[in-house]
Amino acid sequence: MILAVLVLNVAGFDRVSDIEHLEADARLCALVGSFEPKLLGMLRRAIARRFWGGRCLPSARSLRDWPLPCRGRA
Repeated sequence: MILAVLVLNVAGFDRVSDIEHLEADARLCALVGSFEPKLLGMLRRAIARRFWGGRCLPSARSLRDWPLPCRGRA
């Protein structure tokens, strides 16, 4: 999730819903897929199972809902 938010910000997007534009870019997905296993220290199979439907980035809804479990713990 953090990687998706980072890529979203570096690409110049400011809304979570803009993640769909990044998902549509095949070259960006290939780039993320090539360095993500090394960055996260996970096997490609484990990374591929994280998102439904073979996505390379999480959906906008997943990104929106992601911080909810963290609220109230501070």
